[in-house]
Amino acid sequence: GTSHDSYERDPAPRCHPETRRDVRSLISQWLTATPISTDNPSSRILWLHGPAGAGKSAIAQSIAQDCAQTRRLAASFFFS
Repeated sequence: GTSHDSYERDPAPRCHPETRRDVRSLISQWLTATPISTDNPSSRILWLHGPAGAGKSAIAQSIAQDCAQTRRLAASFFFS
């Protein structure tokens, strides 16, 4: 029940298509950036942070769905 498309999380939080476009665009750019720097291991991790209720789960859910649709989702795990 912890995957992005789990029925146990239905309806999962997600972004309205016209919201959080800037942060979603930055994450999408980070996901498609090549090559990942071997000189800078921190470039391998993107940390999405913010206060409770800021929309972190909705952003992560939307990105997971976008990646699943383009067959680029390797894994997902959500806490509810």
